[in-house]
Amino acid sequence: SNPPYVLESEKELMHYNVVHYEPASALYVPNQSPLVFYERIMKLCQTHLKKGGRLYFEINENFGDTLADSLSKMNFINIKIIKDFRDRNRFVFCEK
Repeated sequence: SNPPYVLESEKELMHYNVVHYEPASALYVPNQSPLVFYERIMKLCQTHLKKGGRLYFEINENFGDTLADSLSKMNFINIKIIKDFRDRNRFVFCEK
């Protein structure tokens, strides 16, 4: 899943080609609840993902550890934060 993960406060850091060609609803989350979409997906997976099923998320590099903690608290296992080609936390993988 690639839910919106750019904080409202990070808008000015976005590249022109992203800001002007992507809808804001696909990019931004409120500063006070940056994991709102991830939390909803995790809750849905409690009942809709089979045991052994996997989740793959693209993430805001600043929230990898926070998301990993949330996944652990919801009993997901084998949680891994994966870096991108710039050595930034970019993806999280886990299993139910």
